[in-house]
Amino acid sequence: MERAFGEYPIQSIIGDKDTYKKIKNHMDPITLFTLELWFKIVEIHKIQEDINILKWVAFDSNFVPARQDEGFKRWVTKGITAWCTLEKKGELESFQDMKDKYDLGKHDFYRYLQLRDYYRRHIRGTPKDVNEVIQTIINSYEGK
Repeated sequence: MERAFGEYPIQSIIGDKDTYKKIKNHMDPITLFTLELWFKIVEIHKIQEDINILKWVAFDSNFVPARQDEGFKRWVTKGITAWCTLEKKGELESFQDMKDKYDLGKHDFYRYLQLRDYYRRHIRGTPKDVNEVIQTIINSYEGK
């Protein structure tokens, strides 16, 4: 399976159907089939909202600050990837925790505020049980 398509790591696509639609014409047949099947499963099980947690911060098609600020793309090199990797007990990690864990600087605080606002409004509205399929992917991010 491919590792990336243009600027998009393949893992960043599974949570973002809009990105998938945008780049699917550039995919090889096997990757295209696999992702097409994935999004059919998402639709059948009605977990379209649940997959938002799998979007990557820097490539989230609905997170406008990431489209306008290349600093979010630099965060990927520090290990900030999917939204689910930034959670701690159903909430976004604090800036201090992220600063320590990902070696962020004080200049990243404004990005963090944008991140936290978007997270609270669009990623995790109210705590709920995570679908088992989504939880399996989250567990893989955690090395389980």
